[in-house]
Amino acid sequence: MITTLAYTCLMLAYFAILYMAPALEPGPNDRPIEGEETFLKLVTILNIVWLISFALPFFVPPLELLDPVYAAIAGGIVFGIGWWIRATAIRTLGNFFTYKLTIRPEHRVIKEGLYRYIRHPSYTGTLLQVIGMMIAGRSWAGMLGYLLSGGVVIAIRIYREERLLCQVFGEEYETYMKSTWRLIPWIY
Repeated sequence: MITTLAYTCLMLAYFAILYMAPALEPGPNDRPIEGEETFLKLVTILNIVWLISFALPFFVPPLELLDPVYAAIAGGIVFGIGWWIRATAIRTLGNFFTYKLTIRPEHRVIKEGLYRYIRHPSYTGTLLQVIGMMIAGRSWAGMLGYLLSGGVVIAIRIYREERLLCQVFGEEYETYMKSTWRLIPWIY
């Protein structure tokens, strides 16, 4: 019971945060990125799998190795850390944050805050939020479904983003890449 309640609360918080986030679309002076519409179609397909993974904790028996109370607490903590990382990353990017890859006229490489250590802290935060939900729900199936779908979406997005930033900023971004971790410090 506590597992379902904790998971449901975290899932609702996750979607509320996404819903309340400003819809930051590219502006009229922004440079659109070739292939972004095709990528977004792939994302839509993978997001269906991702959404199914959110439903799995309600239908697949929970992983009994984890005590429900400890799982709810640990999952809530991981979720909260992920939320803080993502919110901080988006706040640091400010006007440069959009959901579609875009280069703005005043664009520059951000190297402050979490970006001193990680090139994509927003994605790190997203991963931690969903992993926290799955821990709270004690859902091995949901975790696997998310990592296979959401992980693929994030990996492709990072590849496209880094390729674009290397094209636009050249050596400056390549040097930045050498001094930071992509997603998880000391691991990747």
